[in-house]
Amino acid sequence: KALQITKIKGKGYSLPTTLRQSNGNNLSSGIKSIEFSGQIGLISTQIGLAPALAYVLDHHPSEPLMGTIAGDDTILLVLREGFSPAQTLDALSAVFPGIKDRVIQK
Repeated sequence: KALQITKIKGKGYSLPTTLRQSNGNNLSSGIKSIEFSGQIGLISTQIGLAPALAYVLDHHPSEPLMGTIAGDDTILLVLREGFSPAQTLDALSAVFPGIKDRVIQK
């Protein structure tokens, strides 16, 4: 409720107009970390924010990202074959500025 995100039955989530217009820039502060293993990435978020962030990613298509699955505070990223985590981070940076600063290195 505080984020003004609503769930629309059978359609997904709806962001407030100001967040939709900003392409998720206001939401990027909710990202705690991002980590990759092979063709999979994992974004940890503040509690309750993962569905909204995944919605933004799903509606801002990028070539390296095939899709997302969101829980309450975690987003699973599925990368297309042939794309590296670095290329994916470049694409994600266009949607969520500063995400490169939250990468967990192995």
